[in-house]
Amino acid sequence: MKTCSTCKELLEDELFQKHKVGRYGSVCRECRKVYQRNWRAKNIVKSRENAKEWNKENSKKRKIQRTSTTLKRDYGITVEEREKVLEFQKGCGGICKRPLIKGNTDHDHKTGETRGFLCFSCNYALGHFRDNIKLIEAALDYLRNPVVELALGSKRYGLPGRITTTKKCRQMLAKKSGLPLECYRVCCPELLKLKEKA
Repeated sequence: MKTCSTCKELLEDELFQKHKVGRYGSVCRECRKVYQRNWRAKNIVKSRENAKEWNKENSKKRKIQRTSTTLKRDYGITVEEREKVLEFQKGCGGICKRPLIKGNTDHDHKTGETRGFLCFSCNYALGHFRDNIKLIEAALDYLRNPVVELALGSKRYGLPGRITTTKKCRQMLAKKSGLPLECYRVCCPELLKLKEKA
């Protein structure tokens, strides 16, 4: 127990700031907060200059502290444990196995369990599947057995690429696809005409 030199209250030691040398300060945390808030209000310019200077001198330290705090608070792991997991994953995404430039920490939204590191696309996809294994298996089955082919008895083709891509670019993608141009006769008969002219 200790008496605060400002408010004169008898308080537990934990309510005082601990110095690097191991002893507690003479002003309780609450009084110190009030003092600092009042000082910053009176010395706005000086306060901002001090903060700017400290941030400039300690930018790497702050980044490490932020990363460390975020990992502990949000994912329950330390920076060292993150490095160990990334080393285990060989610096690649847990699903696509592509090299990670900036990995996303993947975790279960229901339980909070941290699972590993993924690229943005894989993490985004898992999020849209709501971590539902049955849904992911259904998507896999859908890709392996397209419904159009099952219903109509044969495959159908439109021009490859996104719908928003220009028709000219999509025609070029069709030529590069490796499929016979005959596949595109329904959606783009002009491709076959181009082939005949060539």
